[in-house]
Amino acid sequence: GLSDPTWEFFRAARGEVSSTPPSNTALIRQSVRELYDWQRWWIVPVLLLALLGLWLRRREPVARRVAAFTLVSLIGLMAVASVFMVGWHGYVPRRTGASRLIMEASLLGPPFFATGLECLGLEASAWRTRPLLRTPSRRLLGALAALVVLAVCGVSTMVSVSDYDDRQAPTREQLATWSSLPLTTDDVVLANGYTEGFIPDVTGAEGLLDGRAPYTFGDQLLRANRLLRSAHAFFTDPQRHWGFVAKNNVSWVVVGAPGSYSLGTANIWSSPRTLAALEICAGLERVVGDRSLSVFRVTDPGPQGCAETGRRHPR
Repeated sequence: GLSDPTWEFFRAARGEVSSTPPSNTALIRQSVRELYDWQRWWIVPVLLLALLGLWLRRREPVARRVAAFTLVSLIGLMAVASVFMVGWHGYVPRRTGASRLIMEASLLGPPFFATGLECLGLEASAWRTRPLLRTPSRRLLGALAALVVLAVCGVSTMVSVSDYDDRQAPTREQLATWSSLPLTTDDVVLANGYTEGFIPDVTGAEGLLDGRAPYTFGDQLLRANRLLRSAHAFFTDPQRHWGFVAKNNVSWVVVGAPGSYSLGTANIWSSPRTLAALEICAGLERVVGDRSLSVFRVTDPGPQGCAETGRRHPR
């Protein structure tokens, strides 16, 4: 629950408050929805037709072999997944078992669909009272029909996936903005989100909230959680948490708009709500500013860089 540091990282990386990790059942349902809800228009009919074809040709060796292979593989995948789903307590191992089970089981779909549709085509051809084609030709025709159906459905799905992937990347203008910044390898960049390697990849500078999740390293994981929570607090109220800048040698502050992928990731926090709280800090010089990406240079990391002037905070 709340004491799970891997789940805490998952939430902190998204700028969300702590909550109880989802159950294995919830993770499986989520995977099914994300993978298949938008493809039901062809997956459900093709699955039903494949099942019908295998049932009608259940006495043939190929139908029995494919059914047995699919069943044994599913049992094996569930056995491997259960090691993580039942035997581990961390969110990431449980996610590896529960949600990824659906993705791995999806690999069994193409051979099952293809064989089932071919069997259905052969059965439909066999119903003719006067077969027009010889058996080898009939089998080839059934295979071609299955190939055409799966190719059309697969291409339509991949077009949708490609469009989805294209929307989850920085634009050329955003990448050009990053390239134009005078960043060096000595600079430390603080962004309002968990950037997963993007900043050093495009600039060579160090991203304070960058890298991969150190799930299996306890001390590093706790440090990462503290950095994420402290950074989120800074963007929520820069004046009150200005010391975070000097403590972590931050030389640049970058604000990406949620949903823009200007930080190369979807994990862009909703904080800060506006740039006003950063703009009033004398120790920050705004270098770049547009709707999706704003960049500030730290000119004074000291206590007076964003001193509170008569503000009172509730305790």
